[in-house]
Amino acid sequence: MQQSVCRCPGLVSGGRPMVSCSSAHMHAEGKAKVWKLARTGNIAGLTLQEGAVPSPTAGQATVAVKAIGINFADVFTCLGLYQAAPKENVIPGVITDLGPDCDSSQETQYQPANRKSHLGHGIPKTELQIGDQVLGACRFGSYATCLSVPTQQLLKMPKGWSFAQGAAFLVQNLTAYYGLKSLGDIKEGSCVLVHSAAGGCGMNALAICLAVGATPVGTVGSPDKVQVILDRFPALQREQIIVRNLAQYTHQLQSALQSVSKDGFDIVLDAVSGEYFQPSYDAMARGGRHVIFGAADWTPTGDKPGWLRLAYQFLRRPRLDPISMIGDNKSIMAFNLIWLFDKALELANLATELQELHLPPPHVGETFSFDDAPSALRRLQTGKTVGKVVLEVGNNCTTGLV
Repeated sequence: MQQSVCRCPGLVSGGRPMVSCSSAHMHAEGKAKVWKLARTGNIAGLTLQEGAVPSPTAGQATVAVKAIGINFADVFTCLGLYQAAPKENVIPGVITDLGPDCDSSQETQYQPANRKSHLGHGIPKTELQIGDQVLGACRFGSYATCLSVPTQQLLKMPKGWSFAQGAAFLVQNLTAYYGLKSLGDIKEGSCVLVHSAAGGCGMNALAICLAVGATPVGTVGSPDKVQVILDRFPALQREQIIVRNLAQYTHQLQSALQSVSKDGFDIVLDAVSGEYFQPSYDAMARGGRHVIFGAADWTPTGDKPGWLRLAYQFLRRPRLDPISMIGDNKSIMAFNLIWLFDKALELANLATELQELHLPPPHVGETFSFDDAPSALRRLQTGKTVGKVVLEVGNNCTTGLV
């Protein structure tokens, strides 16, 4: 557990995570409010505090944040359980200021290909202008009313989208697409098992599967989520959605495979893990790839970690034998998108490929006020949400707007 002085959530000290931060209202005198935590280990320790509005440095833009997507990683970070650092949070908003080296006079579309020549030589120039509505991602401290962000991490908001939809798009889709495409090698005809299919990443993963001509099978934790998925994706059949039941799970997987005339899954996109890992692995076809990016089955249900339960789950975690995997001809891959932030060109190319898929706006299941951020985190812990849970800010950055 972190034993540090109070600091802005999302910063990392000694390789251990602090907390994802959130914000409420920004005042005209240039003050913002952020959620802070003196030490990790208890969601109830989050407090709303006031801080100065950041000024953009070279190649940055100051963004008045309007909405932020909530992630399971935020819950784990608050509880002191997230080893990597806070998961990236999307920051849709309005640009209020541009730092040096941001030439807004360029007429051409800013494309990832243009970024290559600037790598290692400072931040490239941008077509973004004050007043633009944008979405983007930053590595730490995203729960803040105003943020200064490198312009290479910002995209213009698609026309007709709400700020909440923007908050639900980029990181969740990059996570799903990286797992499916870069690691899973998804292609037309692939059979894909998508865990937590009614969640933010899960729904986006289903949309990606259908866009590339793959055959998805989704799993959910409760029956009431099934119809939500079928309503959003009419091309899917009821048999393609599994309501997970551990005692029957192996049979459920085989029934779903039979319904789509497949012998095994080519890809498993797994954000659940736990006791559902081994049956999912066993149901893969030869050459299958099990891609893990989360462990929702380990999510504590209270404000504190619950160390005894976690210790029990840790002792019962899956044990893998690499030698046996050779005979199985199956792969296991794991990733955290946060470690890809130093590969700006790769992420930019993935974002471009996502845009070319012309995916629908993401599904926002519930919204909470910034003032109620702890309640949003607790709601996500229940596992009863569908789509993305989003924090929204009203009139927050009243200075510098044009």
